[in-house]
Amino acid sequence: MPFDLAPGLIVALVSCVGGLVWLVREAKGRERSERMEAYLRLERKAGTDRGRRSTKQIMAALGITSGQVMDAARRSRAIKRLAIVANMNSAESAVFECAPY
Repeated sequence: MPFDLAPGLIVALVSCVGGLVWLVREAKGRERSERMEAYLRLERKAGTDRGRRSTKQIMAALGITSGQVMDAARRSRAIKRLAIVANMNSAESAVFECAPY
């Protein structure tokens, strides 16, 4: 009889752990997005270039990876992603700016 409950209990535990991992990942992603928005707003107020910053500048300022920069920009409605085009065939780099509100 005790072994009849084991598979269901294992599935329930694995589901709970998976849910907790997902919640932590989402919370960290949202925190990165908020930090990036705050950084870009601060740079917009301080500079004359509309606060546009490259991926490398954001990585250096916030201590996050390029993938995390892209993920944070994707999560945010306030962050605009812009491409700097060197020639007609390809983008040279991506820059990000935050809405002025």
